[in-house]
Amino acid sequence: MTRMHQSLPANLRYPLPPKEIIDVAFNGRSQEAKKDLAMLGHFLYGAVAGALLASLDPRIKPSAAAGGGIAVWAVSYLGWVPRIRILTPPANHPAPRTTLMVAAHAVWGAATALILSELTDARRTILCAGPSLDARRNI
Repeated sequence: MTRMHQSLPANLRYPLPPKEIIDVAFNGRSQEAKKDLAMLGHFLYGAVAGALLASLDPRIKPSAAAGGGIAVWAVSYLGWVPRIRILTPPANHPAPRTTLMVAAHAVWGAATALILSELTDARRTILCAGPSLDARRNI
């Protein structure tokens, strides 16, 4: 996402929507605090969205999950975010920024599917039952 943001024309390289949302919701906080809140909020939102995606299909393919990532973008930026008047709808944003956001959410969805596949494999293999030879016995 950083590379895509840096490739935008200079006049479009202002903060992306997660930071803009925090700027509105936490007006009066320092810029440093708002950057931290933007990161935290974005990771938490992504974790919840990823858990929901995994609950729908724990063996989802990356291509389908990319569509799920775009759905997360749509529900957020076409749905609740403009509805509660935090940001204007994406139709009012510069097209290159909207394209960046949709692409970043598609990549997030595909990456989530790959991570989910690894975690599913780990559950079946490296986290399987067996003796805990390195564990302390008397805790």
